[in-house]
Amino acid sequence: MDDVKIYLDGNSYVLRPGFEKLSSIEQKLGVGLIVVAQKLSEGMLTLEETAIVIAECITEHSISVEMVKKSLISSGLAQALEALSWLFAKLFGGAMACEDEPRQRSVSITRNQLNELMYKFPDTTEEYIP
Repeated sequence: MDDVKIYLDGNSYVLRPGFEKLSSIEQKLGVGLIVVAQKLSEGMLTLEETAIVIAECITEHSISVEMVKKSLISSGLAQALEALSWLFAKLFGGAMACEDEPRQRSVSITRNQLNELMYKFPDTTEEYIP
């Protein structure tokens, strides 16, 4: 499986969150991962939310949200959003290797498939579904 990489200030980082990191994202943002993915797909994820997700998902180094926010502007927000899109596609498709558990499977998911997945969980996404 190809790792999901992001480039910040010329450095390459792997995004590979474990359960605790994913749970931390939900706690810090106050919404579930499906809502975060939906906001990402709709272009509604804020810079703050983007930085929180990235900082939590970088596993090999400790990097602060503030450092990520500063780096996002200089490194290019588009590539960061693309990396997060791949990350969520792999997470929801079951092909994401967690921190200590590499897997050899890859998956792709279309926007329609992601939307269908979100509609299966109406209690968590009702305020964001058009």
